[in-house]
Amino acid sequence: MSNNQKKSKKNNTNKPQTAKKTNTEVKEKEEVKVEEVKATPKKEEKKVEKKETKKEEKKVEELKEVKKDEEKKAEVKISKVNTDKVVIFSIVGFCILVALGVFFFVFYKSNYEAVVDTDYGMVNKNEYTVYYKMFAPMLEYYGYQSTQIPSVIANKAGTDKIILAKAKEANITLSDEDKAAIDKVFSDKDQISTWQQSGINISILRKLYEEDYIITAYINKLAEDASDEDILKYIKETYGENADLYEYNTRHILLKTTTTGEDGTSSKMSDEQKATVFAKAQGLLARALAGEDFATLAKENSEDGTASDGGAFTFYDGDSIYEEYEKASKSLEAGQVYAQIVETDAGYHIIKLDSKVENGRSKSSTIRSSYANEKVNNLSTSEKIDIKTDVLNKLIETITGVATTTDT
Repeated sequence: MSNNQKKSKKNNTNKPQTAKKTNTEVKEKEEVKVEEVKATPKKEEKKVEKKETKKEEKKVEELKEVKKDEEKKAEVKISKVNTDKVVIFSIVGFCILVALGVFFFVFYKSNYEAVVDTDYGMVNKNEYTVYYKMFAPMLEYYGYQSTQIPSVIANKAGTDKIILAKAKEANITLSDEDKAAIDKVFSDKDQISTWQQSGINISILRKLYEEDYIITAYINKLAEDASDEDILKYIKETYGENADLYEYNTRHILLKTTTTGEDGTSSKMSDEQKATVFAKAQGLLARALAGEDFATLAKENSEDGTASDGGAFTFYDGDSIYEEYEKASKSLEAGQVYAQIVETDAGYHIIKLDSKVENGRSKSSTIRSSYANEKVNNLSTSEKIDIKTDVLNKLIETITGVATTTDT
């Protein structure tokens, strides 16, 4: 075979393979094109879907923005409404506060305004009114002028306020006995009714009663705690340097020259009855002068409250006793019996002086009480008591219905 024939044969052999290859490539291209054609609608669909989705999202966003705007507008409206409400409530609240302030101011001025002012507290209108209604009738009875009474009572009320503060500083409190006494007073319905009819505030009155008991206890403590030296000094300052400072311890036998009727009233005996009593007294005096035990004679024969104690009776110069009795006793030496029968309004006395104690007058409860009372009364001048005269005058006019000007 020639070379050309071989080449031709070779070429012929390769042609079908090339054709076959070309056909396959064409077919693959066509399949790709088909796939591309098929894919194109899907891509387009996806693009459309994306566009639609974006549109929807945009609409949602727009709706959200619209909703936000509406919510903001609503919030503004609500805020405005709330602000208006707050303003209205604030105005109403302010008006209520002003009204309450005016009410309490008027109420305070009417009831709790100070009539008397001290460094230890004030006496308000309500308290003073009770003081006035309780003490004014008594002061009027004792001859005080109507223009004096208000300031006298105001001064007492102010002094009481100071003494009460001092008492509390000294830890003075009501005893059980005091509480029982106060309860008894305020359990008397008739008395309560009388006070109420006089326009007296019972709760304030009870408070003043309690304070008065505390003040009394404080004064008693001052009297008890005072030294003998302070009391003797007080006696000399009050009664002079030559004041009698003795304590006189006596005994006596009393035979009465009065009789007591069934109704409880006493009357003087007739001269004949007195003569009989005098004769008995002379017999007892003779026995006493003869040295019989005086205490026994007194227990068996005396007709007064000292009999059970053997007729013992202690007094000091200035005590409220019968002058005749005092004069006779002071003339005796210790252990002596007065040689004569002493007559007083009470009857016939047989007297013996047991002892005479130098400076013993410092033990006198009367003197000690006077000392303590003077000490607390001095507080009215040593401490500040500011009487509000204008307030007092208006209050007295309210209480009495009569315009007045008080003397201060």
